[in-house]
Amino acid sequence: MLVHRIAVACSVMTLALPCAAQSIDSVRLDVVRSAGADSCPDARRIAPEVTRRLGRDPFRLEADRTLEVLIAREPSRWRGDIVLRDATGAAVARRTIDSDSPECDALGRALSLALALAIDPDAADASAERRPARVPVVVPTRPTRSFDGGAYAVGGAGVGFAPGIAAFMAVGAELVLGPRWLLELAVMPESSTPDGRYGFSAWTAALGAGYEARVGSRVRLSIAGGVRAGAIHASVRSPALPLDPGPFAWFAFFARPTIDFVIAGPLAVRIGLDVFLPLPRWRFFVESRGGSTPNTVVFEQSTVAGDLWIGPVFRFP
Repeated sequence: MLVHRIAVACSVMTLALPCAAQSIDSVRLDVVRSAGADSCPDARRIAPEVTRRLGRDPFRLEADRTLEVLIAREPSRWRGDIVLRDATGAAVARRTIDSDSPECDALGRALSLALALAIDPDAADASAERRPARVPVVVPTRPTRSFDGGAYAVGGAGVGFAPGIAAFMAVGAELVLGPRWLLELAVMPESSTPDGRYGFSAWTAALGAGYEARVGSRVRLSIAGGVRAGAIHASVRSPALPLDPGPFAWFAFFARPTIDFVIAGPLAVRIGLDVFLPLPRWRFFVESRGGSTPNTVVFEQSTVAGDLWIGPVFRFP
């Protein structure tokens, strides 16, 4: 027996899509089978069945929208989760289908029908065989507008911005409004020169935007870029006279590739790499008072700097 948890209504359709008159010309299909679900149909078996029901092949690797299918074996049933994502990767519709049949083929047929209905309700309705099901009607109380964002807290280390390898911490927030926008605040505790006589610390704020791609249901890849600005402090340590020549304004362009590994629900672990071009590039030196003695360079920022970091990220919805 199949239990369909989400109903069919003109305003909600099978996957909470717009009214049935609207169809999807092309879509990408991603099918993931979890442990214990190896006997269930994969994309190579599901795609031809959906094509047969529609009378056309809607699946394209380069399509803007993606239909994700996650098939899992639970203690007493088979479970299939379907998610429709738009070009930004935001989830715009979801559906869950369960089957308590001993074999997974029954769930595979139900998933093929649900996918066909999601792509083209009229064509699928004309050609598909209907199986008895309990179909409760769900009426939305508000428009199903997608809202996608997240927050993160990371730590890491970088080179080129301060002497040696400098540690830092950062917190940030993301919001999808077309591209994925990010706003971030980072703090670098004091990092010393090898002789311990001079120290450098900094704070920066970053604003950027980028795009994300999904690899299955557990991995997300993204690339972003933007601007970073803040201040760097240089301190001179002396038992007699500690000095603090700063802050010095600092600005940079940056590029950032990241990878997210989904742990459970909205929680993921993110690993990222920042490469940035500092403008201006500060050069710190001790000025000589003697006539022929040259100035002593304490530290000079690199032309290109970078850092590597890791931390948790929480995504919503």
